This record gives sequence, structure tokens and C-alpha cells, in this order.
Amino acid sequence: MHKKTLGHYFVQDGDREVVCSISSLLRRRLIYPIADPGSLRPVVVDVKDIREVDPVAVGDNVAFVEADDGAGVITDVAPRRTKLSRRAAGSKPIEQVLVANADQVIPMFSAAKPAPKWAMLDRYLVSAEAAGLEAVISITKLDLVERDAIEEEVSVYRDIGYR
Repeated sequence: MHKKTLGHYFVQDGDREVVCSISSLLRRRLIYPIADPGSLRPVVVDVKDIREVDPVAVGDNVAFVEADDGAGVITDVAPRRTKLSRRAAGSKPIEQVLVANADQVIPMFSAAKPAPKWAMLDRYLVSAEAAGLEAVISITKLDLVERDAIEEEVSVYRDIGYR
């Protein structure tokens, strides 16, 4: 899946894009009773707490069923190789996966207009490290500041190994 907006998921299928929704089964994590093959059909006995904001993230490899109108429904998400996530807003410990299956994180910050928010960069770098992803820092608008004005901050990140 390569992008999403307001409940619409844009799945790249070869050279075409299919606009999908997600199956309601992906929104719930169901617990079925243990039953032997000769027993009656298993029924739902409980629903686990929701622990994520959205079960599908940009970068996920998904399976989907296409409808006659060209739209589709995502039915399954393949296991993720990597994920960059954060805790979602609110009091419950819910994970929000920002991107899946990434190889690298490149946080981009401007040197001015707006001024860089170094604490925000630190949070991005911590998230990348926690996910096991390489991070490369990109700073734009360097022509708007004196090089020495930003070099002191940038050198802190270089000294600890960031490019």
C-alpha cells in the first residue's frame, strides 16, 4: 500500500492503483475457542483490546479482493520487516504505525522559516533507532542562515554518528 487518506487506501497492483477500504476483520482481533475438527463451528468468545490506530500502514504488503466497480477491500496484511511507529494521542497505549517496511528514515528540517525544532528531531531519531532503521538528517534552507549559526547544533548529531 503506498498511500492512505481518510479511510481510503491506495494499493499499487503492478502498474495500476486500486482504491481500497479495509475489511472489518482487520479492525478486530478475535479470539476463537479451541475446538476439534468434528465439533460445531467455532464462535467468537471475546474481542481483544484494540492496540493500534490502524491495522494498515503506508509500505505494508497487503492482499485485497477487487470489486466490480474497480475498488477493493484489503483482507490481509503481510508481516512487517520493519515499522516506524509512535504512541497515538490519548490516554490508552495505542500504537500508530507511521510507515512499514522502510529501509531508512530521512527527517527533513529547515534551518529557518520555521526554525528547526531540535527536540522533534531527537524524537524522530529515537523512533528510528528503536525501529532499527538508519537515519540521515536533511536540513533545508541553509541559504537563509549563517552557516556558523547552525553548525554547532549540527555538529552534535555528526559527533554521535549521524550523517
